[in-house]
Amino acid sequence: MACTMALTPACSTQKSDAEQDSGALDSSSDAVMTGGPIWTAESQAIDVGCFGFFPGSERVRATREELSTDQLSILAALTLVPANKAQCVQDGISCSVAITAADGTVARYDSEQYDSGCNLTAPVIPYDSLTRFLQSVPCLSAKQGGGLSADGSVTAPSLTPDVRCYDGVFTAPPDTVKRLLMVDDPSVPRHLELDSCNDGRRSPALLHPQLLAPDGTTPLPVVWVAVLTDPGPDGTCYRADYTFPAAGAYVLSIDVDAGFTAGDFFVRFY
Repeated sequence: MACTMALTPACSTQKSDAEQDSGALDSSSDAVMTGGPIWTAESQAIDVGCFGFFPGSERVRATREELSTDQLSILAALTLVPANKAQCVQDGISCSVAITAADGTVARYDSEQYDSGCNLTAPVIPYDSLTRFLQSVPCLSAKQGGGLSADGSVTAPSLTPDVRCYDGVFTAPPDTVKRLLMVDDPSVPRHLELDSCNDGRRSPALLHPQLLAPDGTTPLPVVWVAVLTDPGPDGTCYRADYTFPAAGAYVLSIDVDAGFTAGDFFVRFY
């Protein structure tokens, strides 16, 4: 039975490969806060991983220093609500939230559309409140569409440099996925990274990233380093550092071989 985005007595939710591989959101040894404020003066970092059948995966990770005054105010206003265990959202969006305190302890929360929670175990943050925070950063979900060019054709989704963003990418191999990298200041060296693509089910050998000039065809001399021995908690498979020659919209093109497990992975660009 195909799920629809509606409230029903029960519908199991399944996290994407990218969300499951998000190491910062997967540690049963961390403390789980069941009361009190969510974001306080002691809070030092937040990590939010979301997944929905229609939008795909999205992740935001930021330290206190990387957040604006307005964003800190949004976080300070977050509260907890009772989960509605009698209903859950089919094909809706669910999020896992981890907040790290100054002493290193991590408080974990869940959030789901309509504040439903038939499968949630952690304290629940109101979904609308959490969405205000997610909308304040330019991070993209995996199935978020692109724009239109002057001739009316569809363009790839555009990524702006932001160290807080793990921009989602959906693939159904064999496939070629593309993202536009928006460069305003070419004097700033940039970092590129592909994550949640190196975990035993996926391998760097099955991905082939390439950076192209704004014409979409001319390869640029980027040295992509395959992560073969220590992918880390983010499941990193490739890293690259590059200083762009000029401002413009550059094309990140990734060929995905048939053996790569279908689903979401992440691009980082900052």
